[in-house]
Amino acid sequence: MIAFSTVLAFVFAYLVTLFELITVEYPRTYSLVVKRWPIHAYAGWYGVLGAILFVIFDRLSAANLVSVSGMQLAPLWVRAIVIGIISKGIMGIKFVTFAQKNGSFPFGLETIANIFAPFLAAEIADLEFNDLRSLVDAKLSQKQLSLEDIREILKSNIPPKAEETAKKSFKVELQEETHPNELCVSYISLFGVRSFNRIFP
Repeated sequence: MIAFSTVLAFVFAYLVTLFELITVEYPRTYSLVVKRWPIHAYAGWYGVLGAILFVIFDRLSAANLVSVSGMQLAPLWVRAIVIGIISKGIMGIKFVTFAQKNGSFPFGLETIANIFAPFLAAEIADLEFNDLRSLVDAKLSQKQLSLEDIREILKSNIPPKAEETAKKSFKVELQEETHPNELCVSYISLFGVRSFNRIFP
């Protein structure tokens, strides 16, 4: 049962991390990165840490060294799901503090997370940056459109239900940006890949 519950903790920590990346970091461009390995490696790394956190919690709970109100009577698999869901949010808990001459060095799961997480986050951002511009380059290379043509097309295709701040920001950029490709990149970042692909099939 402990093995199954550990896998559950991994799966839910993975899914929560992946969902956070899609909805918070890349809400308009997730389709460009969701099938690429760095985003799944990032989520998988936090899945591993979620599983480790569950095992630690289970051992400490069995030894009566830690308890969480309302979870003592919950089945092991339920505790695994809960730990998996909240694991990324409690990564900052420090388990050990090492004394040094110039102070102390706290050590916890966040310390382990930072071994790979910053590198993988940078890889995801780099993929999004390059894939976004490759998409725009490919679309515009098929069209013979002037800067004014592109401005007019993008202006007339601002989604009416988009956030007002996004619409105002883009309208200002329409006037100030002089590079058509960067205009398109801004449009995608604010209104999404799907809208851009509809405009430039």
